[in-house]
Parts: sequence; structure tokens; C-alpha cells
Amino acid sequence: MSQQTGFTTPEVNGTFNSWCGSCNPMTDANGDGIWETTLTLEQGTYEYKFSTDNWTGQESLNPGDICTVTNNGFTNRSLNLTSSVVLGTVCYGSCSACFVPVNGCTNTAACNYNAAANVEDGSCLIIGQPCDDQIANTINDVITDNCVCAGVVIVNGCTNPAACNFDVNANVDDASCLISGESCDDAN
Repeated sequence: MSQQTGFTTPEVNGTFNSWCGSCNPMTDANGDGIWETTLTLEQGTYEYKFSTDNWTGQESLNPGDICTVTNNGFTNRSLNLTSSVVLGTVCYGSCSACFVPVNGCTNTAACNYNAAANVEDGSCLIIGQPCDDQIANTINDVITDNCVCAGVVIVNGCTNPAACNFDVNANVDDASCLISGESCDDAN
């Protein structure tokens, strides 16, 4: 639902609940942006789709996509249930997960490599290379094996105390700050 707006509660509807609307609401109890629900179903084949606010909105799926089936003019998700399963996270209206950009250093050779990053932000610090003037006060400083520059340990993170993800240990802002009430800069 990270790319959707104007909804209160997403639901999952399908042949298992007679497409009832608000019978199986989803929640995001841990606030990670992934809405979830648990259903107990018998083995079998089901059609389903995600909707919002008792069918006020519904996802639009493409006929022929790998996760869909089209019957009687309706394209829905398809599930052949043979045992207990946890379905993977998908983007509303898609068979794939949403791309959520995470800025950071993606160079595994850097001492500040961020395994969670999927968008290179130019912050990589390579041992033996000169320090960036924004981090150190002199260009003569060199990054050491402990990711230290001019005696300062580099810790990337959100440095804005007003942000909900403020990192008290961060000393280099990585543009990841989340400010409550602000609109996002991109579709995610």
C-alpha cells in the first residue's frame, strides 16, 4: 500500500469469503508499511484481490500476469492452496513487490557499506582514499580501516532530531529522515 493514498483500511476479498468487502481487513501493526492478515482456509483453488474501505477502491490487475486468472471478464489473483503458506509481499495492483528506494553506500568494499541500500548515494568511504571535505576539515585526511576520518568515526543515518527515525549515533546524514506530517518526495 506504500504507493496508494486516500484509503483507511485495505482488505482481502475472494471466493473464500464470497467477496464480502470488509470481512477480512488487513492491519499494519508494526508500522512497516506492509499490511497483513491471517486466514484459515481449506486446501483448494481460490481467486482473490485486495480492496480498500469495503470496496470503495480495488486493485486493477493485468490479464495474463503470472499471479492472475481471468474468469467471466474479471481478473483476480489466483491461489492454489495445498498446505500452510505465507504469501510474499506484493505491491497493490501488481504481482511483484514494490520498489522502495533505500539510499546508502552499495559498494561492498567500502567501510560504510549498507547492505539495506539499493540506491547508491555517493557516500561510500574507501579505505586509503582521501576524506570528503564535508566529513573532515582538511583534504589531507585519509579514511582508515575503522572508517575513521580525521579522528571521527563515520556513522550514516538520520541526523534530524525532529524525525521519527532520528539516529542519535549518526554524524553523517544519509537523507533517510522521516518527518511526521510531511509529504513524501517520491511515489513511495
